Amino acid sequence: MTARATNAQRDGRWETGLSELEALFGEPLSALNPGPITEESPVTVAGGAHGSRPIPPERPKRSSSPGSSDNSGDSDETGGAPGVATRAERPPSRRRSGQMHGAHRTQPDHEPLLLPPSYYPAVDGMRAVAILSVLLFHTGLYSNGLFGVDLFFLLSGFLITLTMLREYHRDGIVHLGRFYARRAKRLLPLLALTLGGTLIAVYTWGSRAELARFGEQALASLVYLTNWEQIAAGQQYWDGFGALNPLGHMWSLAITEQFYLVWPVLLLGVLLLGRTLSRRGSGGLRWQHSPISALLVLLVAGTGAIVAAAQPALRFDGTNADRMYLGTDTHTVGLLVGAAVAAISYLFLQHTGKSGQRSRTGTAAVWGRGITWVLMSTLSLTVLASIVILSVRATSYEEPWLYRFGFTAVALLGGILVLTLTSRRNLVSRLFAWPLLVETGKVSYTLFLVHLPVYWTIQAVDPTVSPADIAILGIPLSLGLASGLHHLVGEPIRLRHWARRGTALFTGLMVAVTAGVLVVPELVQRTPEGHGETRVLTLGDSLANDLASALSRNASEVFTVTDGGIPGCGISGSGAQRTRAGIEQLSPQGCLPWQERWREEIRSTRPSVIVVHTAWDAVEQEIDGAWTDLTDPVFADRYRSALEEAIEVTAVPGTRVMLANARLHNGILSPEQAVAFNQIVTAVLGEHPGIELLDIQGHLCNDKECGTQTEEGEDRYLDDRVHFSPAGKREIAPWLSQELLRAPAGDGSDD
Repeated sequence: MTARATNAQRDGRWETGLSELEALFGEPLSALNPGPITEESPVTVAGGAHGSRPIPPERPKRSSSPGSSDNSGDSDETGGAPGVATRAERPPSRRRSGQMHGAHRTQPDHEPLLLPPSYYPAVDGMRAVAILSVLLFHTGLYSNGLFGVDLFFLLSGFLITLTMLREYHRDGIVHLGRFYARRAKRLLPLLALTLGGTLIAVYTWGSRAELARFGEQALASLVYLTNWEQIAAGQQYWDGFGALNPLGHMWSLAITEQFYLVWPVLLLGVLLLGRTLSRRGSGGLRWQHSPISALLVLLVAGTGAIVAAAQPALRFDGTNADRMYLGTDTHTVGLLVGAAVAAISYLFLQHTGKSGQRSRTGTAAVWGRGITWVLMSTLSLTVLASIVILSVRATSYEEPWLYRFGFTAVALLGGILVLTLTSRRNLVSRLFAWPLLVETGKVSYTLFLVHLPVYWTIQAVDPTVSPADIAILGIPLSLGLASGLHHLVGEPIRLRHWARRGTALFTGLMVAVTAGVLVVPELVQRTPEGHGETRVLTLGDSLANDLASALSRNASEVFTVTDGGIPGCGISGSGAQRTRAGIEQLSPQGCLPWQERWREEIRSTRPSVIVVHTAWDAVEQEIDGAWTDLTDPVFADRYRSALEEAIEVTAVPGTRVMLANARLHNGILSPEQAVAFNQIVTAVLGEHPGIELLDIQGHLCNDKECGTQTEEGEDRYLDDRVHFSPAGKREIAPWLSQELLRAPAGDGSDD
């Protein structure tokens, strides 16, 4: 092959890349064309500067072995740099006469710059440590350890950015279409299978309220908007009780994928600018050798990290921890720090590729390597210890210091740790490269997906399990399930080309899962539970859900129960509520207006007994832009009118109505608020003798306290001290059954 033919071949490759870029942006970019390579431009030859034949830079086959990846397991983040010729893949060279063996040589800018491998087993080991900390944290064994997810953010930003930098180094461009296609292949099938399996579990063992909530979260998970859905639904309150939520972890995947929608596009623009600046005054492959592109990425990512760190620091006010923690705009500092660390790592790879990896000998070299070992190992241990100390200090994500500097500090410390783990001369790097940790890190995405559904199922099947039981059973089960899904489903899907049949199967799976999470919860909501003669309808808030669950789970042979309660939904008409701890949430979707919804439930179920629980209205309510509660006489009068209307709505001939009071001591109400609510209930019942009191306060509490243990010594309530635990529901079921069955018969009138 002549030099002219080689030049034509290179021109063809450039034109192909330029066409792809023009198709991406829809406009000509011919200004970036470097022009033809002249006869004077040397080409790469086998055997060095005077080799026997010119050859183009080879594009090696992609390795099919799984390697380091972000927490989504993208295949482009696997061993070395996918599609980039590594130093190990260079053809054997024939040194020209007189060339010194092992001499330090900088490659000319017109030669392709071959980067060394960038697969770091210790980084996979770090991912394993992060995911194992998340698994332990979610068992409930301890309340410390918030930073596992933040380390995942860091590693995701690092690995995906380094992958795209190496693709840019290889091709001169980042192929966005291929990037998003790979992510869809890697993420969505496993996500759909997890959601489908969890739907079956929640349908089998969950309550109606849990199934309804699962449907809402599953739909948000499919489009990676779970974090915003949780913010809108007041998720911090309703899922922060210690009761496991099978999809309570999907918010972090949503933040990661939202970041990936924006960052690759921005990164491509930065890299194209860097390539243009790198080529000024020079031809050939100078952009591969120039640090300008990586420095621009470092500048943009670093600036973004500063802005991201400032968001929670400036906006946290002590009452909006859930918004700050779950928001994409306030919890991306780790992702951006990871991207900045990737740019630094790429600069090191460039330097190594240009200068070579000459092995030095002699006493000074030995001492130098020894000092490097000590320094890198000490730095890794110091940073790792600092992260552990901060993690132990964080007992709740509501702590102000986390938003002022905590999450940023963890991101920076984690970035330093990642950089040190890329060094082979590091004791901690060797420890993190333990094969068992590395293999666990490779399945971390699937493990993250399945662990909470597994934990939830264990607790649903046996409500008496302790956090230690969940750890002993749940962690091995999660590891086994994740490994099987990863190797039997995830990897085959990732490695195979999707022909028409594969695309059709994937489309069918996504349609089936979407239809399932839409239809099944709605159908179940309309189907009563139990097969007893007495038909019971519960209306009101989340404790109405608890009362329905207590009856359907423990007295199904006596009652047929329809659960009409909605968590966080009362009858006050307010658009937002605030608990005694200062936690605010908006009224849930479908709550207001409550009147017609109640009437429809009564018409469709034709209940024998209606149980109303609306003590959620006793917390602070936002009315006309101001916060108030039932200790305010004006709002108390307004609420009394709403309670009168509720009695009017439920006053159906032949139906008994029971109105529940509030416990004086619980996690969301002050005793004064509960007393004010109970006084209004008593006053209204005094005017409507046909309506009966369900005296929860009198049965479970006295004026000074509400007992927290059942007679068997089990916890009566969840960690919030509001909602009944499974043991608490079993305990109150006989009393509740007795109250409902002995309720006086009547025609439902008020006389």
